[in-house]
Amino acid sequence: PQGFSNLTLQGRDLAGNAANSTALQVFVDSIPPSIALDAPQNNTNFSSFDIQFNFTATDNLASSFFCNLTIDGTAQEVGINVSSGGLQVRNLTLTSSGLHTWAVVCRDLLNNTNQSETRRFSILPPDLVVYSSDVTVNNTSPIEGDLVNLTAKVWNNGSVTAFNATIQFWDGFPGAGGIQLNG
Repeated sequence: PQGFSNLTLQGRDLAGNAANSTALQVFVDSIPPSIALDAPQNNTNFSSFDIQFNFTATDNLASSFFCNLTIDGTAQEVGINVSSGGLQVRNLTLTSSGLHTWAVVCRDLLNNTNQSETRRFSILPPDLVVYSSDVTVNNTSPIEGDLVNLTAKVWNNGSVTAFNATIQFWDGFPGAGGIQLNG
């Protein structure tokens, strides 16, 4: 049972003689740490790749123990030394926009392990646009064989920085029979 117990050992030889040890008091702990996810809340949207994760883990006996912070099912921070009942603040920079999950797994000194609930959050993608008024051509009447420079200003209407964006030019609309222009 959980808590303090008395343990007495008995030895018996082949002749049937028996003797008991003095009682030993042992403590049984099978209670894992409890974990409360503080932030981000479930289904939060972010406009940055820099995310702050906050959680509080508490153990019934251990004053300190270890936790792992997982993102999308993969441990991103391993062996975080946690003080029981203390707020943990972890700052991570993620590398992709879209839907993500996070959770915390904690293990006390007796290997009692618990996993928190799993929460979801999204990093909103960049929103790149090109307006026709921001497209210029250096030669508006080219003849076959002429080099034409096409310049376009690309705007990011989103609030997340765009990295390594691919720009494509189409004659018409891509989803309505348009043809991609090869550069």
